[in-house]
Amino acid sequence: MFGQRIRELRQQKDLTMKELGKFFDLAESTISGYENEARKPDIYLLQKLADFFNVSVDYILGRSDIPFSKKVDNIETSNSIIINGVCSELTKDEVSHIKDCLEMFRLLKAKRNSEKQWEIL
Repeated sequence: MFGQRIRELRQQKDLTMKELGKFFDLAESTISGYENEARKPDIYLLQKLADFFNVSVDYILGRSDIPFSKKVDNIETSNSIIINGVCSELTKDEVSHIKDCLEMFRLLKAKRNSEKQWEIL
């Protein structure tokens, strides 16, 4: 599985095996060996490949079908949203609108819960 993923990711970037190898100081035959699964990359190279292609190591290994891997140090500054496994970048206006909608939802939910408590009494 990892060989197929490496090949797909390389082809998506429109790179030859030789070009990809140059990024990591590897021979074309080494990249070919990985893609054909005749060779296995070590954990350090797997992480470098994941960073290079902006995917998770789990995606490369076939343990996940969700390729996206974005590190978020501070969720407040992130302008990304993941819905049904698809990540989208949001504009500042979209982020503001989503925050407003979420606040409205929470207020309505709190109001409904409050009304239900009064019905029980």
